[in-house]
Amino acid sequence: DVVRLSSSGAGSRDRRWVEQVRNAARGGPRNISEGFSRFAPTEFSEFLSYAKASLDETKNHVYDGHESGYFSEQERDRLISLLKRTIGGINRLIAYLESPDAVRAFEEHRKRQRQHFLPGWEPGNSRRTKSPGAQAGYS
Repeated sequence: DVVRLSSSGAGSRDRRWVEQVRNAARGGPRNISEGFSRFAPTEFSEFLSYAKASLDETKNHVYDGHESGYFSEQERDRLISLLKRTIGGINRLIAYLESPDAVRAFEEHRKRQRQHFLPGWEPGNSRRTKSPGAQAGYS
C-alpha cells in the first residue's frame, strides 16, 4: 500500500519523501526475514526490534504524507491500522522469543541438528565418539 500511495498524486513528485517512506516500509520485512534466518531467539528478537523501528518510522512518514496533502485521511487511517497491527504482532513474537518456552524449543532444535549433522555427538561432549569414517564402516 505504501508503494501504491507513493506512486501517484502529489506525493509521487516528492522524491525524497517517496524514497524515505518506501525504504522505511521495506525495512520491516527485510529485518524480519534476516532475523528469522538467524533462528536463535535472541538474534531474531534483535532483528524484530529493528523491524519495529522501521515500521514506526513508516508511521511517521505516513502522517507526514497526509499532513502534506499526499493522500486522504481514510488512506492514512488504513495504513496506520495495518502498521499498528503488524507492530502488535512483532511485540507478541518478541515476548514469545524472550520466554523460557522459546529458549527450550531452540535448544532442543539445536540438539537435534547436532545429532543429525554430527553423528555421535552427545550433550556435554563437544567431540564425536567415533570418526566419520569409523561410523561409515571405513576404518
